[in-house]
Amino acid sequence: MSRGAKWGIGILAGILVVGSLAYVYRMEILLEGIAIAVKRRVPVGPYQEVSWSRGADPQAREPGERPPNIVLILADDQSWNSTSVQMDPALPNSKSDYHQTPSLETLAASGMRFINGYSASPIC
Repeated sequence: MSRGAKWGIGILAGILVVGSLAYVYRMEILLEGIAIAVKRRVPVGPYQEVSWSRGADPQAREPGERPPNIVLILADDQSWNSTSVQMDPALPNSKSDYHQTPSLETLAASGMRFINGYSASPIC
């Protein structure tokens, strides 16, 4: 076998090994490439201080003594019509088997509701 054929077989074997490894680790390579691209395109700025407005206090406490009045409820794998907050029994398409949640209803009635946020994918 000639020297050129040996080099050709060696190069072909190297390409085959590298290609096989790239196939096995294809998702890791793809995700790392995306991470590098995002870091190059979208620089992260410095943290910014958020100033919260505390509003009127019924107990007349000083602003530094009052807790903030923010409630964030985050649920995993919950459909929009699982609780009684979003459901109205008077509506014709309303489900009758939703969970009664009187505490959430009280919070929703006295606060602000964001009703247009929905994810169609159940993957967290």
